[in-house]
Amino acid sequence: VYPFYNNPTYQTFFSFANSLSDNAIVFFCEKGIVGLDVTYTAYDGSLSNDQCPHHRWSHVAATWSRAEGMRVFVNGSLTLSGTYGTTDHSIIHEGVAVIGQDQDSIGGGFDALQAFSGQITDLVWLNKTLTEEEVEGLFNQTLRSEKFSEVSVIRWKDFLTAPRSGNVSRRHYGGLRLQN
Repeated sequence: VYPFYNNPTYQTFFSFANSLSDNAIVFFCEKGIVGLDVTYTAYDGSLSNDQCPHHRWSHVAATWSRAEGMRVFVNGSLTLSGTYGTTDHSIIHEGVAVIGQDQDSIGGGFDALQAFSGQITDLVWLNKTLTEEEVEGLFNQTLRSEKFSEVSVIRWKDFLTAPRSGNVSRRHYGGLRLQN
């Protein structure tokens, strides 16, 4: 991710809404700090200790499993981990995934103050919990996300070919530019 500026509230990289919650998954940056909400597992806004500065590329990754809870990584390093509540739920994949905006209803209810303004590339959602070594390999580019295509729920090329709304443009390097 490459945030253009620090939003006074927060900027959402990725959100997923389903029939159980409009905030089933929200991956965001709040005042330069990376966070992850997995609402129905009670993580609710747990923030990492690492910065996600504006006007600079950062590699951000998050994992969640019922056994291990969540883990947040910034630039290949684990910055936060823990269960922070119940881990007896599964994430239902039937729903709506959105890049760059928090959903307050399934596929809608957008608030401009929660929009991400910046550039995003190579976002993937996997049906596999990556190890710390795999996340570090993705950051160091010794591993490519295509390696996980057999366990992809959504691949980056799915996002690139999906319908877009708002001020979104495709960049020459294969990323998306989102400007609010």
